[in-house]
Amino acid sequence: MSNKLNIVLIGNGMYSTGRGTDGYGTIVPAINEFNRQEEKVNLLHIVGSRVQSTSKAKEKTDKLQNISGSNLPIILSPNTEDNPQEYK
Repeated sequence: MSNKLNIVLIGNGMYSTGRGTDGYGTIVPAINEFNRQEEKVNLLHIVGSRVQSTSKAKEKTDKLQNISGSNLPIILSPNTEDNPQEYK
């Protein structure tokens, strides 16, 4: 049994990923840094409602991981069609 966390983050906007800004938000960088120092996150799943938002959030998370040298596994959804109920 793994002691690592599986985290579901509902929302992929400015506060979460920095979408629409020059920054990277607050939540994902904090989780990323926690994992970088402690290696206690198994997976981060970021859930939005629109594919376009998911794509932009993916760009931000990829850049953040490149800058920090992180290996945090991140899944973003939805990927194929908008779904306002995706978080369920």
